[in-house]
Amino acid sequence: NDEGRRDHGMKEPDGDDEEQRRLIDAEGNPGRGHGAKEEVEVEEEVAVPRDKNQETKWDAPWLVLAVVAHMGWGLYAVFARYLQKQAAFPLGPLQLLVMVNTVCLVFLIVFYTIPVRIWNWYRECSMHQELHEREDWRARVRYLLVFSMLLALRASTNVYAARLIPAFWSQLVQMFTPMSVSFLSYLAFGKELPPRLVPTVLMTFIGSVMTVVGGSMDSKVTERESISGVQIIGGITSALVSTLALSCYMVLVQKTKSLLSQEELLFNTFITIIVVLFPTSLIAGGWHWEAFTELAPKDWAMLFTFAILIYVGANSLAQLVIRHIGATLSVMFFGTRLISAVVGSYIVLNEAINTALEGAGLILVGVTVTTYLVYQVVRTTREKKQSVAVELQNNHCMKDEERNCTDFSYSEQVSSQPFHLPRSTGSQ
Repeated sequence: NDEGRRDHGMKEPDGDDEEQRRLIDAEGNPGRGHGAKEEVEVEEEVAVPRDKNQETKWDAPWLVLAVVAHMGWGLYAVFARYLQKQAAFPLGPLQLLVMVNTVCLVFLIVFYTIPVRIWNWYRECSMHQELHEREDWRARVRYLLVFSMLLALRASTNVYAARLIPAFWSQLVQMFTPMSVSFLSYLAFGKELPPRLVPTVLMTFIGSVMTVVGGSMDSKVTERESISGVQIIGGITSALVSTLALSCYMVLVQKTKSLLSQEELLFNTFITIIVVLFPTSLIAGGWHWEAFTELAPKDWAMLFTFAILIYVGANSLAQLVIRHIGATLSVMFFGTRLISAVVGSYIVLNEAINTALEGAGLILVGVTVTTYLVYQVVRTTREKKQSVAVELQNNHCMKDEERNCTDFSYSEQVSSQPFHLPRSTGSQ
């Protein structure tokens, strides 16, 4: 047989050529070889979409927690106004902040820091220490200083606004937070301003004016405390400053996801307010030691609820939600703060909506802000899906081009092999 092949001019297949051809078939030809089969299987696995029910189960708890966190923060002004206006011994703004944050600090140390330290010591590992070893301590200090100024400014102005104006008025002003976050992101990071921003700000402003004008009118429906023009201006100005500080905080909190632990942020919040505001209250004459004996049991219960559920609970929960699902999706439920503020004012403070104009303004603001935020989330989700689809299409096109180039190289290699016509062995 070997002599017959040599006589007919047929080239005997070489072992190296066969191995090279097999590798080319496996790598470049989509219909041949084990390697091609593996490549197709991987592509099919990537192209299969994830189970939608699984995504819902994963995101739904965090969405519920986002609503709980926002509604908890909506009660902030309610508790602050009660302890300053309706307690047996009304507290001043600075003393209220120092007392509340002292309770928060003790609660955090006893029920969080000590158990976590014991657990980490038991496991002989500390996530806190790993975080410190991983990051630059100078960057952490800079961020902590910035957070200290923002938190002290936000807390003091927020409590002072709750003292001067109704709780849901203070929360009404803070409905501008999502729009101010977008504007600050545009100034600080050059991000594009979202669409529908200007109409939303305009409608929110109109609703706010309706609320303030309607609430300032005399009404026989409620016996709410009358508010002077100076109180309105001072309360709204304080609420605006608090809103600006909150916006800066929300913009920066995502930048510290791998830089600052949640424990560091909470400790920074409470220690900053105590260290800064306690001496200030002593110097300004806003500290009264007799408050510890004059406060009624109900007042102490309100103070501890304010500290543990709002400061510790809602604050830590809001940070967890923002870092898990992002600020864009979390802030979509910002309008629920206004709902909890209105309901809480009626139940705790006995301060209801004064006139129909005030109620219409609140509804206009709540619907406008919620519609704007839902629209932004839907738009962002649609853009992400489109970008992912385009990226997948580009990847498939690149892979198709690679296959075509490989097939061409293989055909070129086969055509370059020498071809010999068989020689006739018979007589002519």
